[in-house]
Amino acid sequence: MQRRAKTAIGAAIAAAVAVALPIALPLTDASEGLRLKAYQDPARIWTICNGRTTDVKPGDTATREQCRVWLHSELAEHMMAAAEATPRLVENPQALAAAGDFHYNAGPGWWGKSPMAAHFAAGRWAEGCKAFIGYIVMAQVPKPIAGARCTRNAKGKLYCELPGLVTRRQREARMCQTGRWQ
Repeated sequence: MQRRAKTAIGAAIAAAVAVALPIALPLTDASEGLRLKAYQDPARIWTICNGRTTDVKPGDTATREQCRVWLHSELAEHMMAAAEATPRLVENPQALAAAGDFHYNAGPGWWGKSPMAAHFAAGRWAEGCKAFIGYIVMAQVPKPIAGARCTRNAKGKLYCELPGLVTRRQREARMCQTGRWQ
């Protein structure tokens, strides 16, 4: 019986991801941009395509088709992970789309402890959608970013607000609330 329940939950998550993925793809694509040659992002993480960081090293290149396939599969994986951590997301494709984009961008470690996950788990959809704004918009950087708000932590590490992340969180909140990010 327990195996059947897990299979049913997995099927529900897969079905929810199939609905939410087309909602999230345009936002993730626009937020990440497309770069066919590996580069270091502002946090100095090697990245390629639309934000892919898995197994990326200096000098790597990719085709547009590789990037498209990776984005689809990796965003779906991130949505599945967010839904597994917060099962109520299967009830709201817009919230799942926003959660998937956040999970893809910030990484799995941040979703579970996010205010969005806590609100969604309790069925507080409006509060969860609003919580995207301003959450995880700073990154550790080697030097100040011109025009950005920067602070040093107690250990002297420099963190700057990344304007692109501020915009992205606003777009995630809008997507979560309306199903559209523009």
